[in-house]
Amino acid sequence: MFEIAVNVYESLLMTFFHYSLTETHRPKALLSSVLYFICIFLFITYINLFSSSELFLQVIEIGMTYVYLCLVTYLKPGKRMLYSSFWFPVIAASNVILVFSISLMLYKEIRFDLLMANYRIPVVTLVQAVHTLLFFLICKKIRSLNVEMTEKENVLGCIMFLLADAMCICFQGVMLNAEESTIYMMIGIYLACGGLLSFVWLFQSIAKHHISEMKKDLKIQEYYSQASSAEKLLRKQEEVNQIRHDLKHMIQYLPDSANNTKIEDILKRYHLSEEEQMPLITIVPSVNNVLNIKREEARAKNIDFRCELNITEDPEIEDTDMYLLLSNLLDNAISHIGMEKKIRLKIQTVDRMLLIEQSNSADVPVFDYEGNLIHDYAGNEHGFGLRTIRMVAEKYNGFADFSQNGHMINVKIMIQFAR
Repeated sequence: MFEIAVNVYESLLMTFFHYSLTETHRPKALLSSVLYFICIFLFITYINLFSSSELFLQVIEIGMTYVYLCLVTYLKPGKRMLYSSFWFPVIAASNVILVFSISLMLYKEIRFDLLMANYRIPVVTLVQAVHTLLFFLICKKIRSLNVEMTEKENVLGCIMFLLADAMCICFQGVMLNAEESTIYMMIGIYLACGGLLSFVWLFQSIAKHHISEMKKDLKIQEYYSQASSAEKLLRKQEEVNQIRHDLKHMIQYLPDSANNTKIEDILKRYHLSEEEQMPLITIVPSVNNVLNIKREEARAKNIDFRCELNITEDPEIEDTDMYLLLSNLLDNAISHIGMEKKIRLKIQTVDRMLLIEQSNSADVPVFDYEGNLIHDYAGNEHGFGLRTIRMVAEKYNGFADFSQNGHMINVKIMIQFAR
């Protein structure tokens, strides 16, 4: 009768443990839990009545638990494998530690047969109490964890726990079966090596995943910081525009008696202030430097230069390459600008790629219908610049495409991130 009561309690404990691992459950989860409890109870009772390979039977138990988690939870397959496997090595390890420790204290040696013959009920009761405590602590810890593991890491964890469970069984065999202790010891050593390799592999995978998540968080913070800076710049620009507007009206209502020279000086300063532009700012310093310099150069030549920037993550391109790319691109546009004197530049990052699109006016044909350079009109310097642009793009497994549509030269560049 005591054995039946222990089997019922152990089956209930396993059912509650796996049910409590998640807060959300599928419909009819309670019915599935009842069926799982009955199956586990019958299986444990069978194990107690008929001796068989303990590891094989635990593999069957893990399979039953995996099916139960499929019916009850919304967990992914990898996490179901992990959750269905790690309870058994914990139970096996706690059993070995408790039983062997009590045996050593009572008999000064490991005598499992004497311990069960003389103190079966107290020992089994203590073991179940420890299982209950472990159940509470593990469930509480799992539900409070915020670390999300990948499917690969969950599978590695499952393999590691299976190896640990097999090691516990081998350790029991070494201590309880003297005739076959050498075999158990050799198997245990191999399992320990496999478990160690799995642990190292899992640790490396988790570390890489953690670093990747940290980088994502930093990029998100960087993006919001850039957005905040852009909002501040817009507000400052609006304030400057308001001041210029008010200043214009103040100048108009200056008294006629004011000194004409002073008025002309004020008007000159006002027109200069109207021409001032806010600096272009992105998260990439090399882009900022080139664009601000070339924009000033274009303004000095009365070129209408406008750019749209949406760089939300660092493209990880060497500063030298970025300087060569953008400076040659804009130099070609400024040097061969047409009568319209117009340059449009768009730079953005999408799916770990840097996309650059530029169009500029041109009065003469620079490219043929296949996108090849016409040297008679472009000149050698233009050719060198285009070759440099293509070399930089190809260095990062990208490409540069040049075309001409009427009086507009179009350039499209795609560059993959360096890492």
